[in-house]
Amino acid sequence: MATFIVTWNPDRWWWDPRERAADIKRTASGRVAKGGWTTGSRKGGITPGDRVFLLRQGPEPRGIVASGTFTSAVFTVDHWDETPGKDANATDISWDVVLGDSDLLPLALLESQIIAMNWEPRAGGVRVSQPSDAALERLWASHTGRQPEGEGPVKSDAKFQGWQADPLKRRLAEDHTQDLLEKHYRQMRWKVADTRRGNPFDAIATKGKQTRYLEAKGTETDGASVLVTPGEVKFARSHPGECVIGIVSGIKFLAGGALDSRSGKLATHDWDPDSGGLVPTAYTWAPPARKARTHRTAKP
Repeated sequence: MATFIVTWNPDRWWWDPRERAADIKRTASGRVAKGGWTTGSRKGGITPGDRVFLLRQGPEPRGIVASGTFTSAVFTVDHWDETPGKDANATDISWDVVLGDSDLLPLALLESQIIAMNWEPRAGGVRVSQPSDAALERLWASHTGRQPEGEGPVKSDAKFQGWQADPLKRRLAEDHTQDLLEKHYRQMRWKVADTRRGNPFDAIATKGKQTRYLEAKGTETDGASVLVTPGEVKFARSHPGECVIGIVSGIKFLAGGALDSRSGKLATHDWDPDSGGLVPTAYTWAPPARKARTHRTAKP
């Protein structure tokens, strides 16, 4: 079985958000999403059953957003830019994982972990050589919590900050984390406003002339590190002394998929990206151990 990279640049091709959302939901439930993709200049060499990964290029965020299996050889179709008389090479694919842009496997991490691969291909249909193919499978499995192709199941604690490909669990965890952080500040008599939509921070807390920009991060892990975005890092650097990050660790889900509202331990930190450990995986930040302030979780 060979492994290939196909590419997608949202500046050049519009992926219908409704179709993509349906594919995300379908694959998160363990089903496959049938579709296809172009292979650039590649006209052959692909066999049904070969592995394929979709690399998002263009503007950030960039990285792997989907994986699947080819279900056909390469065939010719009308070009996606609809130029008369212009053809494109394409294949049929069964996608087993489709992620949203906020959940992708970041390009920076791919470049740091699989250095033998050219992660800036000019077109799709690029074959991944050995042993980079196996390294990519392991990295993807760790990121998504899915079983690597051709290997045994991953450990149950393999997580992308906890719930990676399940949009419902991710939303439940985000809301739970936000609620605990806001409740903590309200108990200290701060006025808190939810600002999650369209801002590089999740809430604003004010008390008199004081302002704090709150960032909420939740995880099923011990909270030793969390994912932060370049926008969040940039904003925190431009507002020194005014940003706080609240990390809720140990979030748990019940057997039916509901979030255990009694789970989770909140720790707040002064949000300075250049303290602690900032790793450019777009990004992962580890808070400095000596400055953590732990808080008892309020009972629901």
